[in-house]
Amino acid sequence: DILHVLRTGLTRYGHKVMTFSDPQLALREFALNHPDYRLVLCDLRMPGMSGIELAKRVKEIDPDVRVMIMTAFELSSYELAHNLPFIRLEDVLRKPISLSNVCKVIDGKIGR
Repeated sequence: DILHVLRTGLTRYGHKVMTFSDPQLALREFALNHPDYRLVLCDLRMPGMSGIELAKRVKEIDPDVRVMIMTAFELSSYELAHNLPFIRLEDVLRKPISLSNVCKVIDGKIGR
């Protein structure tokens, strides 16, 4: 459900959006087309691969892409620095999130 809401809402705000419920498929798509991506937003907990692992692998493919994490769980500055040193605390969206807030944060990250 959240993928549908995000895709629909972000598209209405003028963003080109690809969504995946399978992180392996998302990673494969990103590897093939990473120049087309300016930002990757992933959930911390996903089936088959954690958001931490996906974020690390995305950055290995393209160190310049921006990565943000969504989670309902608390993440400390230490956890981020240890696991995802390229993500700042303000790059973590805490659930529940509003669509307007997600759009505002994403627009700020990609310079719209």
